[in-house]
Amino acid sequence: MHKFGVVNPVKKATVELPPQERPDIQSAVSAGFGRFLAAHWLLPYAASFLVIALSFATDAMLPRGATSAIGYCLVPVLAGVRRRRRTLLLLTAICTILTWVGYFLEPVGGPRWASVFDRAMVTAVLWLTL
Repeated sequence: MHKFGVVNPVKKATVELPPQERPDIQSAVSAGFGRFLAAHWLLPYAASFLVIALSFATDAMLPRGATSAIGYCLVPVLAGVRRRRRTLLLLTAICTILTWVGYFLEPVGGPRWASVFDRAMVTAVLWLTL
């Protein structure tokens, strides 16, 4: 059985920590992920721009009625990791603009009202995730 504790360098013995001070797996994983993101600060932004590019490309190719603009909703989540409010607002605005630009570029397919409704919902979700 493994005991949670700290080693006392003077006594060379392990002192057991009370249950409320024991490290849990979730906090250890979160701390490790936070250190990883701090070391690779560009990673969330690169992932955001990759999602933006893929969402816009598929949105422009798919016919009306099958919108892939929902992919933009991942961008605020990715960009929010860095906790830079101005960048988060800028990327959300870019996604909103591209959502509606995609409406004019998509090939004719289903009814217009369905596409407008889908894009309005995507826009609402984008701004509600802030």
